Amino acid sequence: MVTSANDDAAIAMPDGGPEHEALLDALFRGPRERFVAERNAAAKRLAAAGEKEAAAALRGLPKPGVSAWVVNQLWWTARPEVEALLDAGRRQLQALRTGAGPGAQASITQSRRRALQALEEAAVAVLQQAGHVPATGTLRKINTTLEALAAHAASDDGPRIGRLTADLDPPGFELLARLAASRAPIPATAPSPEPSAIEDRARSEAEAAVVSAARAHEEARLKMEHAAAAFDQTTRDADEAELSAQHHARLHEAAVARAEAARQQADAAEREALRTRAHARRERERSETARAALTDRAAELQQHDQALLRARQRLAALD
Repeated sequence: MVTSANDDAAIAMPDGGPEHEALLDALFRGPRERFVAERNAAAKRLAAAGEKEAAAALRGLPKPGVSAWVVNQLWWTARPEVEALLDAGRRQLQALRTGAGPGAQASITQSRRRALQALEEAAVAVLQQAGHVPATGTLRKINTTLEALAAHAASDDGPRIGRLTADLDPPGFELLARLAASRAPIPATAPSPEPSAIEDRARSEAEAAVVSAARAHEEARLKMEHAAAAFDQTTRDADEAELSAQHHARLHEAAVARAEAARQQADAAEREALRTRAHARRERERSETARAALTDRAAELQQHDQALLRARQRLAALD
């Protein structure tokens, strides 16, 4: 049987071999907005080929949410980083089973964090290329699903990355304890027809110790990862604040430069206004002088006109 990658929405398909595998890979690898159309078209082709059961199962596959779809894309676009995360998950579980020391645990946790950080950057690129905003909530869901996949990495029946239909829940204490106990080495003892009460009690105590150790280990890991995440966030916040301060300092410098240029332009305009006002005043004074001269010339002309008139009158009287 071929199933989707999410335990809460597992859809079984009859095992059709490489053809079904290739069909599912192409469906989950493709654009999310084309998922329903491509799914229905593929189901129609299967039904036409007589594969009614496979067609019905395929038609029942739900469209992945944005965050689950991005994790699927990471399987195809960031395979080395995904493999590094899954490997860190397997090594962390093995360290839990074998009781590895703090140094080994810290090294594995650091590898896990590096892989998660690289995958977060790749997820941002996938979201932006698909036209989605890399919102904090979406990135948190992607990170939680990746954490769950890492926890399931050592399990044969875990979710299958690349075909997720929904987000995965974070791994709990019980899951880690079950995984740690499922393959924990058990000392060889001589076969006995019926285990004694002492052996039953010892086994119960050992299983309880595994659960308690797994819980304590997971609590310590979460605290360390939360502290590391807080450190990373504060570092990013400090970097962003520094960049913002530099940006606003450049804006302030530019504003000061513009203000200085504007002040210089205002001073130049004021000087030009004073110059033109003085020029206008001089031109007005010249105009008033010219008007007075014109008035004097007009009066003089009038006197000459009157003298000419009297001369003509005397001449006429002599005739």
